[in-house]
Amino acid sequence: MAGEIFPTQKLGFRLGYSRLDATTTPHADAYDLSATWFATHKIGLTLAFSQQRSHGGFLNNRYDSDATAFRIVGRF
Repeated sequence: MAGEIFPTQKLGFRLGYSRLDATTTPHADAYDLSATWFATHKIGLTLAFSQQRSHGGFLNNRYDSDATAFRIVGRF
């Protein structure tokens, strides 16, 4: 599940969450947060941070993963 809101025409924020819950694989939770700023009407810059945590599986191991991304986006 995720949602993005643009309080202004140039600035937007996105928040997302997902959960993998299966019997044969470890449980995994993922979160992401991003901000998008449109420098012009069609060209924007996005800065995003995401984190994933998984636990369970063989020997009940725990794995964490963080990622940061910078993107150039466009709208048509």
